[in-house]
Formats: sequence, structure tokens, C-alpha cells
Amino acid sequence: MTATNGAGDREALRAEIQQTRAELGETVEALAAKMDVKSRVKGSAAQTRQRMQQQAGEAAHRVQQQAGEAAQRVQRQAGEAAQRVQRQAGQAAQRMQRQAGQAMASVRGSGSGLGRTVRTYRVPLAAVGAGAVAALVAVLVWRGRRR
Repeated sequence: MTATNGAGDREALRAEIQQTRAELGETVEALAAKMDVKSRVKGSAAQTRQRMQQQAGEAAHRVQQQAGEAAQRVQRQAGEAAQRVQRQAGQAAQRMQRQAGQAMASVRGSGSGLGRTVRTYRVPLAAVGAGAVAALVAVLVWRGRRR
């Protein structure tokens, strides 16, 4: 402000007062917003709720992904176990056939009473061999489950 009482000075003074009033109004509004604890708490709660929902969604996605990976692992391991059982059953069947062949050769070669007994009772050797193979497979499966 200057000491002269000109019209220009009055206008400048009025403009300065208007500007000060506007700044003061903004300051009062800012202070009122800081003092409005209820709305600040609501805003903070909304932000926290949004953050929690996002984190829950991310956690659900991670769990689904891990469950899918675990299911794939289990399927792969089950397939490998099935292949092992089939291979072992095949090997057992081959051993049983070899042993049955040896037993038949022994029976044929001996000409003893055992050959006559088999012919008398007509017990098919294949059925006995199949039963033995089934028993062997059952034992192998049981052993596999114990591991």
C-alpha cells in the first residue's frame, strides 16, 4: 500500500483483500477437511477395504494356480506308478510262464504219478498259473502301497 489516496490504489487494495479472502477461504476449507474425522475414517476404510479385496483376489489366484500344479504332479506320478505296476506284472507273468514251462517239462520227463494225477483230475495248469500270477500281482500292488 502506498500513502496516496488515488483510485488505482484503492482498486489494488480491494483486489488484494479479495485475494486474501479467497486464500483464507481455501485455508479454512482445508482445516475443516482435516477436522472432519468421520469422512477421513470413511476414506481410509474404503482404501483399506479395496486393498484387502485386491490381496484376497491375488491370494485366490495363487491358490488356484498351485492347486492346478499339484493336480498335474499327482496325475504324472499316478501314471508313472501305473507303468511300474504294469511292467512288474509283465515280468512276473513271464517268470511264472517260465517256471510253469519248467514244471511241465519236469512232469513230462519224469513220467511219475504226478502226470497221471494231473490227467486224472483234469486241473488245467493254465488256471493254476493264472491264480499264481494274480496272487503275485496282488502282492506287488500291496508292496507298492506300503512305500
